[in-house]
Amino acid sequence: MMQQDPLAHLCPLCGQPNSCQQVELPEKPKTGCDPETCWCLPVQLTDQSRQSLKAQTNGKRCLCQSCIEKIAQAQQ
Repeated sequence: MMQQDPLAHLCPLCGQPNSCQQVELPEKPKTGCDPETCWCLPVQLTDQSRQSLKAQTNGKRCLCQSCIEKIAQAQQ
């Protein structure tokens, strides 16, 4: 079993909580992403943006809504 990043609940860009539904915390059991309710799923990013973010975060930490929306707006 892969050990979870202890900072997985924080945005790697700004350090604020990322509200990721995939992160399991003692006070919040892992529920998984629900396509109907998770804020991150409808955000559209280019493949280039996704690859850049994956390199910056090792693919282990999600961004917060504010940071990912800024990136999405900048690519328009």
